[in-house]
Amino acid sequence: MATAPTQMLEKIGRVLYGERWKRGTAKDGGVSEEIIRLWMNGEVELRPDNAVFAHLSIALNRRFAEIARLQRQVDHWINDDAYRNALLPQKKKAGAR
Repeated sequence: MATAPTQMLEKIGRVLYGERWKRGTAKDGGVSEEIIRLWMNGEVELRPDNAVFAHLSIALNRRFAEIARLQRQVDHWINDDAYRNALLPQKKKAGAR
């Protein structure tokens, strides 16, 4: 079953911006919050070929790249004992006061 454009818009918006998705979606989508409201209420048709989806695809790709960079940093951090041990508080040895 195909996803309606408004459902796709909301899915993208919520992934990128969370609960207050309309503001970020409008900003990165190059549209007003008012047009988002009109689309979501069915007062104006949102078509799959609307440029808002191209703009949001760019935003998704940016977010994906940020997450990928962070994942590499986390992987490096997890596997770098010297780095991790320098940052984490040392555990006291049993019986030490």
